[in-house]
This record gives sequence, C-alpha cells and structure tokens, in this order.
Amino acid sequence: MEVFASEGWHCIAPNMRGYGGSSAPAASDAYALKEIVEDMVELHDHLSARPAIWVGHDLGSPIVGR
Repeated sequence: MEVFASEGWHCIAPNMRGYGGSSAPAASDAYALKEIVEDMVELHDHLSARPAIWVGHDLGSPIVGR
C-alpha cells in the first residue's frame, strides 16, 4: 500500500464485518457474500472513489470478484 500511496493512489484496507474493530452482527446470515459486498459498495460510494481498483486476498477474494 505504501508504494501505491507514494504514486498518488488512495489505498484503503477496511475491516470487513466481524473483523478488527468492525461491527459483528450475531445473525449468521449477516455474513452472506451479498451483505459483505454491499458493505464494500457503500464504503466505495461514501469515499466517492470512482474509478477503483480492488485487490483481495484470502477471504477477500470472493468479495472483490463479485
């Protein structure tokens, strides 16, 4: 991220639901792929980050793929 930021990119590494200091809903269906993708879309829109390049690894890969 430091390399990209040094080139002028805005880099964001959000905690997804249930990780880090994020909210952790009790209902298991709150962790469905659709719900988490919607979280990322809302974050993107909130930051007015168009266009964007998404990078995901491990459990973030399916989110980015969607």
